[in-house]
Amino acid sequence: MTAELDRQTQRFGFLLLPNFALMSYASATEPLRAANLLAGRSLYAIRQLSQGGRPVQSSGGIDLTCDDVSSVGAEFHTVFVCAGGDPGNWVEADRLFGALRRLSRLGVRLGAISSGAYVLAAAGLLDNRDFTIHWEHAPVLREAYPDLTPRQARYVIDGDRITCGGGVAPLDMMHALIAERMGAHFARRVSDWYLHTAIADPSDPQRGSAAERFATY
Repeated sequence: MTAELDRQTQRFGFLLLPNFALMSYASATEPLRAANLLAGRSLYAIRQLSQGGRPVQSSGGIDLTCDDVSSVGAEFHTVFVCAGGDPGNWVEADRLFGALRRLSRLGVRLGAISSGAYVLAAAGLLDNRDFTIHWEHAPVLREAYPDLTPRQARYVIDGDRITCGGGVAPLDMMHALIAERMGAHFARRVSDWYLHTAIADPSDPQRGSAAERFATY
C-alpha cells in the first residue's frame, strides 16, 4: 500500500432498488463510516444512488435520498447494487442495466448485496464469474439464468466483482475490504467497534445446518 493510495478517499456508491434490505445496507455502510472515524480522516466517501435520483424506500419503510446513478462515473471506486425481497422490481430496466454496464466499462468495481446479484446477472455482468446471492433468491436466479451457478458463500470477491449474500454478512465482507487497504489490525479495530468479534470466512455457509434449523440432534 503506497502512501498516496492511503491518502486517497475511495468513493463507494450504493445503488438502491425499491424495498432494498435495510439491514444489509447498514451492515455494508456502517463499517466504512467507522473506518473514517477511527482513522480521523475520510478514507471512504459514501453516496446513495438510484434511478433518476429519486428517493428509495427501504424494507423498513425508511426513505433515503439519492443521486442519479447515471450522473456518476470513473470517480467511483466501487458501486454496490442493493436489493431486497423483489430483485426483479425494476424501473426502466434498460436504463438501469445500461448505467451498470457503463460503470463497468469505465473500470468501476461492481458489487451486489442480498439479491442485488440478480440485477447484475440480468445485465450480463456476472457471466463467467464466481458470485453469491442470498440463499432465498438462488433458486429463482438459477431458473432464470441456467448458465450461472451462484455459490452458497457469505461473500465472493472475483476481481472487479464483489457479491454478498446480505443480512449481516456485509460486516465480514467490509472487514476483508478494509483489511485489504488498511491492514488486518485496523480492520479488526473497525469490527470491534461493532462488537463483531467472530469474523466469518467468505466460504462459510449462509445457513445453519439442518439439525440447527429444525432443532433435531
